[in-house]
Amino acid sequence: VNVQGKRGNIVQVFPAVQYDFVPNSLCINNDDFVHFQWTGSDSNPEENKGEGKRMTDRSNLVQLREYAANFPALSIHPSQMTVNGADGMIPKAIPQELTQPMKNMFEGVNPALACTPLATGKALVCKNFEDAMMHYAYLSQDLLGSCNTTAEDDQSVDNCRLLNKAPAYFDGGLLQLSKAGKYWYMSTRNNHFASQSQKGSIQVEERHANVEDGLQAVRICLGFIAGFGVVGVLFALMSLCGQTLVASRGRQLYSKTITKEQSSFHSREETMGSQ
Repeated sequence: VNVQGKRGNIVQVFPAVQYDFVPNSLCINNDDFVHFQWTGSDSNPEENKGEGKRMTDRSNLVQLREYAANFPALSIHPSQMTVNGADGMIPKAIPQELTQPMKNMFEGVNPALACTPLATGKALVCKNFEDAMMHYAYLSQDLLGSCNTTAEDDQSVDNCRLLNKAPAYFDGGLLQLSKAGKYWYMSTRNNHFASQSQKGSIQVEERHANVEDGLQAVRICLGFIAGFGVVGVLFALMSLCGQTLVASRGRQLYSKTITKEQSSFHSREETMGSQ
């Protein structure tokens, strides 16, 4: 899964597009691996609008409770959600599906495969799936120097809330999402509510071993049949060629024998005539 698009509003980026995950909708089996990686830029047009340090592209990945949500799923309880942010009006009703326990898409992944060395060459060690989840959300900026988590200056390099300290390239390694279900995610930096949204989804299906094993058995049988068929055809051709060669050789020998006998007969006739 990659990221396409560039910094700027829809007019500024034309004829290109704004940020989006590619593909932004993915369907896989629970034994498949997904490789998340993308490359940003530090040289967008200076006047192009966007979050974080001017001229830069950065993307991260955090899970959502549903596609329409704009808060990371594990950072705020549905009862705390408001219409206009933390100081806004509390909704009168919370959808039932938002109050149910949610599957963590990172739970069960192999942290050693998900956490690869950073683009700067610094080693990254993930001991559990929580470390992998933080790597995707925070881009491991804490390994690159001090972070100011309360910085209000969008242009500050130490403003890690806006991913300013993160390198342009991100390699998320390999994720094996072993739990079947539907997962939604977004980039916190580029999800700007009304103006733009960078979201994606993954549908994980259970692979039915009996069906897959049956299909594999059919493939193997067809392969054997095809193999034996080829061998049979080659054997038949070799037999036919052999028979043809034997017949041809036999005709040659027979012809030579007849010619020799005829020559001998004529020689005897000439000898008797001369006597």
